[in-house]
Formats: sequence, C-alpha cells, structure tokens
Amino acid sequence: MPSLANVKLIFLREFRDQLRDRRTLFTVLVLPNLLYPLMGVLVDPDRNLRRAAAESLGAIGDPQAVPPLLLALEDEHWSVRCAAAGALGRIRSAKSTTGLLARLHDDDPTVRRAVIAALGELGDPRAAGALAGALPDPALQGTAREALRRMGSAALPDLERLFPAATPEARRLIVDLAGRLEDRRARRLLLAALADDAAEVRTEAAHALGDGGYLDAVRPLMDVKASDPSPGVRQAAAAALKKLAPR
Repeated sequence: MPSLANVKLIFLREFRDQLRDRRTLFTVLVLPNLLYPLMGVLVDPDRNLRRAAAESLGAIGDPQAVPPLLLALEDEHWSVRCAAAGALGRIRSAKSTTGLLARLHDDDPTVRRAVIAALGELGDPRAAGALAGALPDPALQGTAREALRRMGSAALPDLERLFPAATPEARRLIVDLAGRLEDRRARRLLLAALADDAAEVRTEAAHALGDGGYLDAVRPLMDVKASDPSPGVRQAAAAALKKLAPR
C-alpha cells in the first residue's frame, strides 16, 4: 500500500507538470467554472464574443454545451457557425451528428469545411454517406477525404453503396480511401474498381491492391496487365504484381 508521502509526491509531480503549461492549467481549473456563463455568451449581440464563447466551450469539452452549440450552428455570422462546428467536433458527442449534417449545405464554404471536419472527429458512421457525397466538390474534397479516413472501416458500406453512381474523380478518391483503410473487407470494392470505365480509377485500384498485399488479386491484375487499353493502367498493374511477387 503506497505511503501518504508517496501519494503526496506523485500529486506534486503531476501538479508541477500541469504548471509547466499555463494553457492546460487554465483549461483544467478555470474553464469548467465558466461553462454556464459561456453558454449565455453564445447569444451576445457581439459576434466576436459569440465566436470566442463557442471556441472556449470546445476547449472545455463538456457535453452539456452540445445543445447551445447546436443552436449556434444557426448563427447569422459564418465565423460563429464555424466555431460552433469546431467545438462540437472537439466534444465528440454523437448527439451532434444530426445538427452537423443539417449544416452541410451552409451558404459559406468555410462553414461547410468546418462541419465536415467536425463529423470526421465524431466518427459517427451515420455521416459516412454525406461525407462521401462531398468528395466531388473541389472545395470540400480534401476535408471530406480526411474525415472519411478518420472514420475508418465504418465508412466502407456507404463508400461501396455510393461508388457506382459517383463521378470518376470521386470514384478514384473512394478507391484511394478504401486502399488506405487497412481493412480486408475493402477487397471487393478494389477488385470491382479494376473494371471501372475510367482509366484513372483502374490505375488507383491496381496501386491499392499492390500496396495492400492482396494476393488474391494476382490473377485479375495479370489480366489487366495483358489487356487493358490504357498504358498507364497496364503499368500500374505491373507495378502491383511486382509488389505481390514472392520474396
């Protein structure tokens, strides 16, 4: 059983470590006492104060702040809506998913990016379809891809469902994502993509199969290497086969 002196020593060391970072100390000791006052500031006439309040609530990370932050997603100023979305992403409550999804069509692209990033932080599979649907938009593409990557294997069913009707660039991105998930269940989507109409999608699928070590893809890749009409796809298949060759 640890002595009182040892417990005290451990406490003092922990406290010293907290003191090294004044920002952490402020977050741990001060911000929780400001929770309810900050929620009240979310309706202040000054938009800068509303934005700062939303950011501070995200730093506290208390789920009690979720309902007022969801209301702040409807704020008249884009910067407040951005801050509210970011705060909800930091709190990571599944209760935020529906409200965030409703803001995916916000008039401001900065808000839409903040919402997508927040959904990625939440990792709620219910958002996977909407995130995949944002892939064709060049303004949202990078953020949506990162959000889906963070979601991981939970996104696979929606990626498979949306794949056939997506644009060629979106299909390429879906294949790239599936290859990065390190989930063997992605094999079906990657093999199907080898027969895609778009050469860039077939190329991405060949690379993903080789990088993922899918040995059961050797025969389909050999067929692609021998007969695909695109030199780039044939080259990608050859490179994948080289990676899959026995060492």
